[in-house]
Amino acid sequence: MLFRSDALNDLDKLKDNVYPKYEYFALLSKAYAKQNMNEPAISSINEAIKLYGRSDEYFAMRADLLLKTGKFTSSLDDISRAIHLNPNIPAYYIKRAEIARLAGNYTIAETDLKLYQELNPESPNLYEQWGLLENKRGNYLNALDYYDKLIEKDQGKPQYFIGRGNNALAANQIEKADEDFGMALDLDPTLKDAYLQKGNARLLLQDTQGACDNWGRANQLGSKEATNLIYQHCKE
Repeated sequence: MLFRSDALNDLDKLKDNVYPKYEYFALLSKAYAKQNMNEPAISSINEAIKLYGRSDEYFAMRADLLLKTGKFTSSLDDISRAIHLNPNIPAYYIKRAEIARLAGNYTIAETDLKLYQELNPESPNLYEQWGLLENKRGNYLNALDYYDKLIEKDQGKPQYFIGRGNNALAANQIEKADEDFGMALDLDPTLKDAYLQKGNARLLLQDTQGACDNWGRANQLGSKEATNLIYQHCKE
């Protein structure tokens, strides 16, 4: 039985008293989303859109929910619909750039990032999305430049160091990658991906014991990839 929050229970009581009805379904969707109950959240926002299909906010909400469930093409359609209904919301463009990248449409992603850059040229989210896009396109050195800018602005986010480390590894800057994964772990020692990638870097640096130690930590944190690497490279 799914746990229902007080907000959901309160909405049940208000079901017959909230008008227009599409606002009730939108509120219900938000309440489900806060509980990470994505499928009922999608069902609820579907009802809101059926009743009122001219709300850019509702399409943007559904795009975000579809993104969370890995339905990238449908999510891209919805965020594009939100932009068509209201082209004056900058956040929609950075969101569409993210969704388009994940859907494999790098042309749309680049176009939206350039547009958003004109409006918010110093946005950390912009730098991160550029870095992720350049990584997907195999432009690792360009991606490194964006992560350098991110870390210059904020050295407290481990995901920035992991992102830069991944690109450094791909660009064969192994020592830089090893250092960045270490920085990420200094900030958060529970990151299995950082241990995994640090292990990969240590292997390339011909430090098999260091690689196995890091993969061991990643394995303890639930990394199946680390388990396979330990089996391949590490002696008991």
